[in-house]
Amino acid sequence: MKRSVSIVIPVHNEELIIEDAVLKLVAEFSSIAEDFEIIPVENGSSDRTWELILKLSEADKRIKPLRSAKPDYGFALKMGISNSKNELIISDEIDVLDHNFHKDAIQALDKFDIVIASKRHPSAKDDRGFLRLIGTETITLLLKLICGMKASDSHGPKCWRRETAQAIVKASLLDGDLFASEAVLRAERMGLKIKELPLSIKEKRKTPISLIKRIPKVIRDIYFLKKALNN
Repeated sequence: MKRSVSIVIPVHNEELIIEDAVLKLVAEFSSIAEDFEIIPVENGSSDRTWELILKLSEADKRIKPLRSAKPDYGFALKMGISNSKNELIISDEIDVLDHNFHKDAIQALDKFDIVIASKRHPSAKDDRGFLRLIGTETITLLLKLICGMKASDSHGPKCWRRETAQAIVKASLLDGDLFASEAVLRAERMGLKIKELPLSIKEKRKTPISLIKRIPKVIRDIYFLKKALNN
């Protein structure tokens, strides 16, 4: 049975790939969803990303862009989820967009509350660079040790019922990169039924130097997250 789906994608300085990615999403969901809306959430871009998104939305009303001046992945993701109208929500990243995950996750929501795309699933195909792989392993280990996370991965595409996603957004305390992890931890503590599916992902950008520089902030945020969850 086809479902109604909202696809939420935070975008920041993506002028080189935004048009192709969104048009591929339109073609994909035209075949697998009864009704859909694509919500690119431009946040703090300094290039032509917003201009290109507006052009796409003028040509297809199913593309419903949002904008925030704040360059913040988590804030943009929460904005998109809060404004979603359809039965199911898929939150994704513009340089991931795994078609197999989208299709399988929609089907899995018949039996689960949230479906997570895991880069650490035994059947996952993770072809990113070494630093990104180490970053994923390090953050996941810290989340498990400090916050007691059970999931094998937390920062990546998810598929969830709208009421579930919006309830978690309302309860959340973090923006930034760790909102995705907070969402998984809150889902676990709420006793929601969680399903993990393998993710196929390739390196599409050079690893930014800031990846290493962000580590101290990530550690601080994880400790803050633990404290917030325990209150």
